[in-house]
Amino acid sequence: MLPLRVSFRAAITFLSRIPSGAGDGSEMAYALPWFPVAGLLVGAILGFAAAVELRFLPLLLGAFLFVPTYFLVKGILHTDGLADTMDALAAHGSPKERDEILRDPHIGVAGALAGAVFVVGLVALMASLPNGTGPVAPAAVLFPPLRIAPFVVPMVAEAAATTGIAATFAMAPLSPHSRLARALLPGVTPPRLAAALATGGVLLALVGGLFGVAAFVASVGVAGVVAVVARRRFAGLSGDLLGAGHDLAFLLVLVLAAGVPWLR
Repeated sequence: MLPLRVSFRAAITFLSRIPSGAGDGSEMAYALPWFPVAGLLVGAILGFAAAVELRFLPLLLGAFLFVPTYFLVKGILHTDGLADTMDALAAHGSPKERDEILRDPHIGVAGALAGAVFVVGLVALMASLPNGTGPVAPAAVLFPPLRIAPFVVPMVAEAAATTGIAATFAMAPLSPHSRLARALLPGVTPPRLAAALATGGVLLALVGGLFGVAAFVASVGVAGVVAVVARRRFAGLSGDLLGAGHDLAFLLVLVLAAGVPWLR
């Protein structure tokens, strides 16, 4: 059993480019319960940047600059997984052949299109966020900045997306062809999965209120879809599928924030 600080640093390393001092990949196996907490921290950094960009710059410029901010903080790993997954799903073949496509470092037309849609979606949805107060949440009583929509929405989106990763582990087996599977397998236990989901649900409700609860449900729904795809089209979960699920959940939460008035 690793010290808590070590497993927390491993979660930060998995979810972002933030220097955390994490060691080798064996620490990742024990990081799962920390995913929602690490996601909330990473999301807070994204939210602070978004609040500044959308407050002091023209709307579209601020939304556009959120994209390089996102990749500077998060890295390209998850979006690369989205692109690889779309390439594999676009191909005809057996689950084993699709797994081989996931390991191909080249990006095809389907992958490039998926990456472009993700980037355009980030810009459009960030520009569509309410420019003012955000959702009513219990934690906003103690920390008023949580009432600022451009700050709290990326925070909730990232925490929900990382909680969704834990939910995906609970719904589908890991692929025997995945290096990530070999690193994470010792830590994917029912107690750790339950801890991650419970922590994510509580944090999202505290920080996002009703919007946070909806984000939690949305991320679990995306996890269910990814799990079905992993079972039917691939040999199991891989890092690419988890990255795809993360980015899709992040976008879906932004859609909820921008397009569902009763959540604001």
